[in-house]
Amino acid sequence: MGIVRSWSQLVGGLALLLCTPLASSAAPFSVESPSHESREAADSERKEAISAGAEAGQARIVRRYERGAGWRYLVHVDGVESQATVNKLVSVLTDGERT
Repeated sequence: MGIVRSWSQLVGGLALLLCTPLASSAAPFSVESPSHESREAADSERKEAISAGAEAGQARIVRRYERGAGWRYLVHVDGVESQATVNKLVSVLTDGERT
C-alpha cells in the first residue's frame, strides 16, 4: 500500500509540473466584429481597428455564411496581447447594436 501511495503521489506531482507552465501562460485574445453585407464596410472597420492598436498583419477580413442572411464579412483580429487593447478594439468593432 505504501508503494502505491508514493507512486500515485509521484504521478500526480509530475502531472502538476507538466501542466503548470500551460496554466500560467495565457493565450492571446482574438476579437471579431459584427458581420457586414459588403466587403467594403468590413475593410473600413479593419482600418479603424488598425488605427485603434491592432497589428495590420493580425487584422483580416473573414467571409462567413450566416443562416438566413447569406455570405457576410467580418473583421477578425488574432494575437491581441492585452485586455486594454481588447477593450479599445471592442469600442471600435461595434455597430451600435452588436458588439
